[in-house]
Amino acid sequence: MGEHTVVNASQRRKPKVVDPTGKKPEMVGSSSSMTTDNDNVMMVVEHEEEDEQAPLIGLGECRICQKEDSFNNLESPCACSGSLKYAHIKCVQHWYNEKGDITY
Repeated sequence: MGEHTVVNASQRRKPKVVDPTGKKPEMVGSSSSMTTDNDNVMMVVEHEEEDEQAPLIGLGECRICQKEDSFNNLESPCACSGSLKYAHIKCVQHWYNEKGDITY
């Protein structure tokens, strides 16, 4: 997701990019790269998996009251997905109280 620049200030030569799998660096699917120059070895690892799990939009809509709110204030009380996934806890509790028995 982001670009990293590694600067080796101890040497003026451009380091060679070496991949442990033997593939060209642009063909590798992982987010790590290894550079080597004589006895110096640098490893750069990006943690893209964490960024991919984070929601791109910080707001969701409660499926009961239809008000938008941040994901921190919304819960997913069931296995629904998509826009029906989130609801406020107070809205869910009110719905349970109105509906009564929810067991099947």
